Amino acid sequence: MPAEFPAYNGGRVTEAAGNDHNGCRMRVVSFTTQDAPQRVIDNYRGLVTRAGYSAEQQQRGGDQVLGGTRGESAYYLIVTPKGTGSDVSLIVNNGR
Repeated sequence: MPAEFPAYNGGRVTEAAGNDHNGCRMRVVSFTTQDAPQRVIDNYRGLVTRAGYSAEQQQRGGDQVLGGTRGESAYYLIVTPKGTGSDVSLIVNNGR
């Protein structure tokens, strides 16, 4: 993951992938955490705004979604409540 998106403290990675082909520099990580969805959203909102990304939050069904851009780079964070914790997927495209 790009430096602006460090591993979530206490998160357990369940899946990770990346691609650097034909100008697409995409990274995807899924993880679980015991933290509530809003705590995860608040953590990433702080990280991305300090790094100069925009941050728009929406609720989609039962999921909380945070997404934004910085130049040609973009991210999309999906946080799904699971018991007392959260399942999280983070997708980052670091532009060209």
